[in-house]
Amino acid sequence: MHVTILEGLTPIGTAFLNALDPAMGIAMGKFEPTSAYVPDRHANMVDGDYIADRSETLRVERTDGISIVCRAISIQDWSELGERELHLLEISEPSYEALVGEHSAFRAYWGKD
Repeated sequence: MHVTILEGLTPIGTAFLNALDPAMGIAMGKFEPTSAYVPDRHANMVDGDYIADRSETLRVERTDGISIVCRAISIQDWSELGERELHLLEISEPSYEALVGEHSAFRAYWGKD
């Protein structure tokens, strides 16, 4: 699932959520920043150093404009390695199953295959 990460109305990046932790309601994917992205302002972690929780200032939307509500939005920025990830923790709306119910990891965890 493709998502856009925003600060206010400004897109700071996109991600394709392709990794899951079904037991915890977590979805993760590679984060692709836009020119508006500033690591020290938007990321939780930069090159192994914790900066701050950004959940209050960031939001996530699906490509259809529907917001994803979760307990935490975390950007892990490992610029020195050329790697950035988005983690959405404890997704509650839309329901986790509605968002990722067809994903193989979700189906395997809940015995739906």
